[in-house]
Amino acid sequence: MAQQLKDAIRRELKVVVVSLPHRADDAICQNADLSGRLSLINIEAWEKKDLKEIALKGFKQLDIKITDEVAEQLAVECLTSPQLMQYICLSICTLLEDKNEHIVNFDMLEMAYKFTTVNFNYSKRKRRNL
Repeated sequence: MAQQLKDAIRRELKVVVVSLPHRADDAICQNADLSGRLSLINIEAWEKKDLKEIALKGFKQLDIKITDEVAEQLAVECLTSPQLMQYICLSICTLLEDKNEHIVNFDMLEMAYKFTTVNFNYSKRKRRNL
C-alpha cells in the first residue's frame, strides 16, 4: 500500500495509515526510502476502568442487570481489547436471550467466553499484494 501511495505523497498528499503494533514497521521494511519520512503515533491500550464502562453502560441501556464485580471480571478477560469486550457482551446477550433472563452473573461468564471463542472467525485471510 505504501508503494502505491508514494506518488501521491510526493505531490504533498497527507496520508494517515493505521496499523497494528506488530505491523508498524512493515511500510519501512518494504520501502526503505520511506525511512525517516514516517511518524509513528502510539495508541495506548484501553484501561480496565474504561473497558468496564462498556459493559456497565451497554447493559444498562438494554435494561440488563450487571454488578460492578462482574463487569470488572469482564474487563480483565477482554485483555485490553474493546472489540473483544463488545464481542463477549454480545455473547452474553445471546445467552441471556436464549434463557429469557435479564441478569448477568458470574455463573454465565465461562459459557459466554466459550461461546465467544467458538463463534469467532479464525480463518486466515490472504493478504493481497497491491
